[in-house]
Amino acid sequence: VSTQSTWVNRRHHLSWYSDYLKHQFELDPPPTPDACTDDLGAHEWLNDPQTKVALNIDFQAPVWDMCTKKITYSVDFTKGSYWLYPTLLKDGYKFLIVSGDIDGAVPTIGTLRWLKKLRKDYGIQPESDWLPWYTSGDRDKEQQVGGFRIKIGKNITLATMKGSGHMVPLWKPKESYQLLSDFIQTTGASPI
Repeated sequence: VSTQSTWVNRRHHLSWYSDYLKHQFELDPPPTPDACTDDLGAHEWLNDPQTKVALNIDFQAPVWDMCTKKITYSVDFTKGSYWLYPTLLKDGYKFLIVSGDIDGAVPTIGTLRWLKKLRKDYGIQPESDWLPWYTSGDRDKEQQVGGFRIKIGKNITLATMKGSGHMVPLWKPKESYQLLSDFIQTTGASPI
């Protein structure tokens, strides 16, 4: 079953269910997510004037939209973004790649496969074994395993996020914030 036909079926079902609710209970239907993805939080945040100032986004730039039709480009899904990493690594950029451990769209095994190819093609060796990373719990000084991480070369860290699907920050916002903050603040001695 193609992704397109799956979304058509879901939209048909949601449409039928919405009509049913309206007719039976005189209720407005629940909001229907865009077939691309539910991006309400990202849309609001990226179009907020304070965010634009903080990210140095020109106020003349068009409104940000996750599923815009205004940009036309072609995508070679067999290559993805693989081609970009060698150039960025050569220029010294650091990467935190986060993979939800229950992600059905891009499972961790798929991420491991392209990282293995990157390592093989460019002679990059792991710099650590898989180690747990921790999140602070709800109570002071309580820590929970947030997932596992491995450092690949000097500039790539792959971290898994326990209990998260594809859109990690939507599934685990607190843990995602902590992981990203730790990564940004890393000086080399940090566990990330």
